[in-house]
Amino acid sequence: MGNQTSAIVHPKDVDSKIRIPIFYGSRTGTAQFISQELNEMAQRRGLLTEVISISEFKDFFTPTCDLPVAIFVISTHGRGDPPHQATEFFHFLTYAKDTPFTNLNYAIFGIGDSRFGDLYCAAADHFQEHMQRLGAQLIGEYVRGDSFDKMQLESSFDKWHGGLWKQIEAISSKAFSPPKRRSRKSGKSDTPSAPSQTPSASTTASNHSKRKFDSNRSHEKREMIVSDTKSTMISEQLGSSHPIAQYYFYSHEVKVTNIEITTRPEKITALVTMTIPEDFDSQDILASLCEILPQNHPDDVKRFATLFNLKLDKWLQWSGDDAPFPTPCTVETALIRYCDITNMPPRSLLQRLIKFVSKENSQYQKVVETDFYKKMLQDYTSFIDFAEDHLSGITMPAEEFFQWCPRLRPRSYSVCSSHFEDEEKFQIYLSLKRQQIPEKTLTNGKKVDSRVQEGVTSSWLINRKPESLNVVLTASTFRLPADPTTPIIFVATGVSIAPFRGFIRHFLAIPQFDRPSMCLLFLGCHTPKTVPFKEEFEEAENIWPDFKYYYAYSRSEGKKVHVQNRIRQQQHSVATLVNDGGSIFVCGGVEMAHEVREAFEEVFGLMRTNATIDTLISVGRYVEDLWI
Repeated sequence: MGNQTSAIVHPKDVDSKIRIPIFYGSRTGTAQFISQELNEMAQRRGLLTEVISISEFKDFFTPTCDLPVAIFVISTHGRGDPPHQATEFFHFLTYAKDTPFTNLNYAIFGIGDSRFGDLYCAAADHFQEHMQRLGAQLIGEYVRGDSFDKMQLESSFDKWHGGLWKQIEAISSKAFSPPKRRSRKSGKSDTPSAPSQTPSASTTASNHSKRKFDSNRSHEKREMIVSDTKSTMISEQLGSSHPIAQYYFYSHEVKVTNIEITTRPEKITALVTMTIPEDFDSQDILASLCEILPQNHPDDVKRFATLFNLKLDKWLQWSGDDAPFPTPCTVETALIRYCDITNMPPRSLLQRLIKFVSKENSQYQKVVETDFYKKMLQDYTSFIDFAEDHLSGITMPAEEFFQWCPRLRPRSYSVCSSHFEDEEKFQIYLSLKRQQIPEKTLTNGKKVDSRVQEGVTSSWLINRKPESLNVVLTASTFRLPADPTTPIIFVATGVSIAPFRGFIRHFLAIPQFDRPSMCLLFLGCHTPKTVPFKEEFEEAENIWPDFKYYYAYSRSEGKKVHVQNRIRQQQHSVATLVNDGGSIFVCGGVEMAHEVREAFEEVFGLMRTNATIDTLISVGRYVEDLWI
């Protein structure tokens, strides 16, 4: 993340004994991006390194580890979970015994979102505890970075790697040449010619672990071919180990059959109906996670291409098999589908951009100064707007830009329908994300009027109504109790009602003797006019006596009421349900979930229930699905 200017040392000039893997565990791509930064720093110092997904750990840990040095960049997902690609590795560490890593010296940088509180870097914390228990030796300090605060993340990263390289060089110079990367027996590649399902950690490893730990390859910069015509392009890639790219390669294209839009004074919502992929079991659709690959608006793409002199009709092709996004494709397609051109970019990308202008041009040089960039994060939310004011006129080679530009990430929504209603279709529920950008005077003196910036995915679905989408479906973290008559409490706010709406419709579609003996819904909304699916819940209460709902209006006239207030008001019903073995499901924002936990803990204490939050969590009776 710092601005490095020294020349890259060619591998042939480097002691071949120094081979260092940089392992990353990433969900959104941040950990991988930082690993690539580390890789470049190492190359400039003459170290032989390779960036490797943690899903490929079996090539190095079997279960002992012969590597003298390794670097880890580990992110945390949600409330303390490791990223999907690291799940198998964490399982391996949990059950490893004795001290099999005594020969390993390791460095670790943890990444998480501070809005999740004390658990924001829990995955990296647990990794650190396991490595110490298993005998590995920590190099330098264990440092954590906050992905929510870009400046804090950058300063933490700079602090961490500042003294790292000299220690690694000292250790590496004493180490014997380590054995080359183990290669598992390989048969014919089973990489599908078309996307079939979300790749698991083990699937990803089987597709990519046959690649040798080759120091020459690790210093080889991925190249991009740029051409006027598609006819010169080589065959397309079939897969990738990059965490974000896996969505591009393995997603399903589904048909959008209907988009029902509801416009209210405070909010615009949409109920989107689409087809279930052929190879996805419709019985698993209930409350599943639907991750949608969004598309940038064509007008924004044209603006962006003009700013950086990118020709939209040029054709692109990555060399090699492990590409960051599918090619061949046009520059226009790459900008629409794969590049994040709306959010503010990391400072490291700006440092790369200004390399292509004269050092004497202070107009561009100032954008990477710490104080200026920090001010820009406050002034701008859009890469395009920032570039128009401060970067216009820079010509950056397409291959350089597409190598390092931030990737357009999938957006997650919960399925809100039941397969009992339609075995061929499913629904998601979302609101149009709108952010009011206030009037301001920028650092360059330019005055900008206030405006509304809309979310990339929600505005695409609601305003442009696409006929098809690329999605990845994943089984729900919400699992109904084995006994279908177990009483249940649902707690949600706004559009987070989606999975519970699916469950309630599911219950109404089955015989009453197979439904929960009691079902309580606590739903937070702004006003009575913004209650989602109000008519459905009223009908459900009429035909199912054991279903009760309680609304909380946080912005209505008079006293503001939140879901935690309703939980306290219904303490007798809540306590009875818990004492009868009931389960609690919570869906919504992190702050709301914290308040809801406190409310339940208070009720449990006052009513002297036979369970606590901790005991319910330990047996799977208190489950959260949270967002920020």
